[in-house]
Amino acid sequence: RYRGRSVGSDLFKYTLNASRHLVRNSSGVIFEIQRESPRRHDKEEFRQRRINFYRRHGAKAFENIHYLLPDLHGGKPEDMYLMMVPNREITSLEKRLVFRIISKIYLTIYHFCYDSDLTVDHLPPRIRLI
Repeated sequence: RYRGRSVGSDLFKYTLNASRHLVRNSSGVIFEIQRESPRRHDKEEFRQRRINFYRRHGAKAFENIHYLLPDLHGGKPEDMYLMMVPNREITSLEKRLVFRIISKIYLTIYHFCYDSDLTVDHLPPRIRLI
């Protein structure tokens, strides 16, 4: 009903603008988004459209980060992209900062401590935004 009427774009732009004004010295807005799934062809188009929507609004994915949405009910975690719309020109973030961001998301939003399985040793010192 609202698709194609810029409602989503307007709301997302409003959210980004509010974030810039309300959170001083913020690097940007970070969010999770479902990855494309080759096993679910019926939902694939919607997922790809969603990813393209956020990319059109400046979102970049964290390169080589295997981000999992924790399943708090004992099921299988879902593969996600961790994305960011930076407030200024940022091409990469320190690996330690990315680890802290993920840990804080898991703890604050999901009340889930995910430190032992999240290994970052194999990652470069800086994580590129692509």
